[in-house]
Amino acid sequence: MNKILLLVVSACLLLCPLSASAQGNAPSRAEVLVMKDNLLILWSMGLTKSAPKSQEALCRDALFFLILSEGSACGVDRRMDPDLFQGIPERYMGFVPMQKVEESARTIFGQEVSQHVAFKGSYFDGNGYFLDFGALSDKTGNICNLSPDNLLPGYANVEMMEPIDEKHWEMFGRLQRFKEVDGGEIVWKEATFHVIVHHQDGKLLLRSFEFTEQAMG
Repeated sequence: MNKILLLVVSACLLLCPLSASAQGNAPSRAEVLVMKDNLLILWSMGLTKSAPKSQEALCRDALFFLILSEGSACGVDRRMDPDLFQGIPERYMGFVPMQKVEESARTIFGQEVSQHVAFKGSYFDGNGYFLDFGALSDKTGNICNLSPDNLLPGYANVEMMEPIDEKHWEMFGRLQRFKEVDGGEIVWKEATFHVIVHHQDGKLLLRSFEFTEQAMG
């Protein structure tokens, strides 16, 4: 059966070869690795599919994505640059420039920030977001209020990638999270994914994503 499938795929490639430009624009191995990490982060945030967001939700999710993907590297710690925090209440311990939030919104969520909106646990001063990490973890005790299950070790596997046109590519695959049970590791959560990515200005952007949770026995 596998041999038959391989023959069918080979025949399709011979009959419908990719253009040279489409092949040249294929996501690189490094880009795919970064995209896999990005998908795990989006899944951990409890998102299921891309959809238009309000400006408040867009700013929040773009900022959460930055925190989860870059950690302390995404901004400035109050202890490292106290002058930046002059006049800002002491509960705000971090700062992320607005430009980074705008870039995250554009590359990950496919939307432009037209108006910066502060949300619970943040204060926007016109240049960026000051963060109260206590308020950002008040529900679960975890950063960005992630559930404990979404902090488990995860793995993303791209099972198929094919071009839509010379700039857009579809990716299909599977996301998994693992948990130690009775001395062994089991798949605790699983979802399939379908995403569309595209190149723009030399960057690989996420145009759309959809995660489908799989029932676990």
